[in-house]
Amino acid sequence: MRSQPILAALSILIGLAGNAQTLSVDLVTTGAGSWIYIAKDAGSEVLYFNKVPVNAYVSFMGFKAFAGIPLLWSVRTKGGAYDNGLVRLADINLYVGRPVGPLEPRLGVKVPTGYRTDRVWIGSRNVKLQAGLGLNSEVREVGRLNAAGEVMFDLYLPGPNALAMWKSWELLPSFKISFRPVERTRIGLELLASVKSVYWAQDWRETTLGTVPNLYGEFALSDRVYLNLKAGAGPTLKKSPDDARLRHRGNSVNLGIALNIYP
Repeated sequence: MRSQPILAALSILIGLAGNAQTLSVDLVTTGAGSWIYIAKDAGSEVLYFNKVPVNAYVSFMGFKAFAGIPLLWSVRTKGGAYDNGLVRLADINLYVGRPVGPLEPRLGVKVPTGYRTDRVWIGSRNVKLQAGLGLNSEVREVGRLNAAGEVMFDLYLPGPNALAMWKSWELLPSFKISFRPVERTRIGLELLASVKSVYWAQDWRETTLGTVPNLYGEFALSDRVYLNLKAGAGPTLKKSPDDARLRHRGNSVNLGIALNIYP
């Protein structure tokens, strides 16, 4: 049944946390962000996806874990029946990792909640199994320079209420490098990318490639609270079954403000 993989993944994550002798909260983040997609065709359609996330990073028994619960708001400015102004809980994201030197292998799951759109890449109602690898930023700090990154692979699980079919997947690499010009201030470059291969029907696959470089800054408000700002833009390429080539279909803009709280 469709609920079995969700329950199994949640049971593993909850069981690990429940058996922990010591559980420490490393970081809590919250803020607001906007992902704006400007289509090249279709009458210059503009889509806005705004989210207010609450994320927590914890450590226990030598493991690292992440839980993210974002509220998401979607607005479509032109054409189609879309959830204009509708506020819903978005996909819950959970993963557990085990640091091995500078690397951190990860396993996780993304669980859909009440949000759905007519776009398979957001609000698709698919459960997604995750596997990936993170780069421990604390290990990779040299002087005032710091490097961090991750790559996550998501496998879409089909279901009666899901849009994407079997064999759909996405690869989500990211990397950032930053510089500390003065104490308690950090500025840097973050590169977000995605490769998606999604089957809408048995023989109807859409391939999407996107990349968005961001400039970001982190500024200390106190010893435990930091303000994070970022902004960036980049192209989106798509290939559908009726077109043999990847073509430039639009551009994405990413804006965000967040509070990083270290308990």
